[in-house]
Amino acid sequence: MPSRAPGRNVHIYNARDTNTVPGGFVVTNGMTNANFYSMVEIIIKFDKDYTLLNENCTSAQRDDHPLQVGNYLIDTPGSLSINNEPWLVRCKSVASQTTAKGFREAVCQRDGRCVITGEPALMAEYGY
Repeated sequence: MPSRAPGRNVHIYNARDTNTVPGGFVVTNGMTNANFYSMVEIIIKFDKDYTLLNENCTSAQRDDHPLQVGNYLIDTPGSLSINNEPWLVRCKSVASQTTAKGFREAVCQRDGRCVITGEPALMAEYGY
């Protein structure tokens, strides 16, 4: 299985420990700052309020503005920990026929984009 880290363009750090990256992801069209706060609250547990700071140490507001690519710091007077609650695994699509799977993989490898819309496939350059 290829590494999931290549291509990530948002990285989350604890403001008190900038050497450890507790999370990260690829920004897609439509992601907002409010979505980002919600994602952070899923993967990290807080005992006090927190703020996300961008690379300039300016507060990223919890609003509907598009999320910008970059590094973000979690600033909190309290403690934070990675959430270890059970999570749901994404189901992998299963092709009904072996030939359909082979065809789909060949098209993905050849085009690296959706054959209907022409939109580039996210992470295609990393083998996904």
